[in-house]
Amino acid sequence: FHSHLLGSAMSFCPVPHTSRDQGWLVTGALLGASAALYARRLYAARSRGQTAKRHGGPTLASADPALYPYLLEKGTRPSEPLQELFAAVEREPRARMMGSPDEAHFLGWLVELMGAKRVLEVGVFRGSTTLALASALPQEGEVVALELNGDFCSTGRRYWDKAGVGGKIDLRLGPASESMRLLLAEGGGGSFDLVFIDANKADYDDYYEQALALLRRGGVVAVDNTLWGGRVLEAPAATADTAAIQAINDKLASDPRVSIVMLGIADGVTLCRKR
Repeated sequence: FHSHLLGSAMSFCPVPHTSRDQGWLVTGALLGASAALYARRLYAARSRGQTAKRHGGPTLASADPALYPYLLEKGTRPSEPLQELFAAVEREPRARMMGSPDEAHFLGWLVELMGAKRVLEVGVFRGSTTLALASALPQEGEVVALELNGDFCSTGRRYWDKAGVGGKIDLRLGPASESMRLLLAEGGGGSFDLVFIDANKADYDDYYEQALALLRRGGVVAVDNTLWGGRVLEAPAATADTAAIQAINDKLASDPRVSIVMLGIADGVTLCRKR
């Protein structure tokens, strides 16, 4: 399954018995232990001109390119529609914007672990992560999916319906910040279990603040691209997007409203549990 892809390997370790909410945080801490080393190695590789083609480059899989296909084969269980959607996106322009298959699987697994029923996705692109999230929800569950460009979503919609989860997905087109404000105005504050942020980097701080307002206590905000291909180590930042990622990382590291763990999956994802 997609043996040509490179991405991050998730290494699970046994954790002591904890409450449900604590358990995934402990597991996440173990998963994220290699994140800083990943960023330094990848940034050094980029400086030498060694850049990866897909999904931000390898983490543990850098030791052997065969590890990532092995991870997908043994560590994920994508449905047939999801596999077909991954393949379809690879044939489309800007395919590298797609979330990596292991990240999509992890987020679906997190939905199941949390017993989530309502999920907000900020940034849909072609809908592969949307499909993974919706498939993990119970029948009465809902993904509110926010996307600026409706043309991107046309690919995913075919496979959402094929997987039988199209009815769980409420796709809302337009600027994500405005859509989030509308959700709050509709009385959606505190109603979401999980918010996944993967959209315009310059607006990450606004997305995060509104996500906290929309999230229930004990819910999770998952912020994507927090390792940013290693460019988080730039000083000073070469682009506005890099500066925005550095700023949100600094904020999350010290925000008393949440407990966090940064994972070295794909291009880095930080999980923030609302206190």
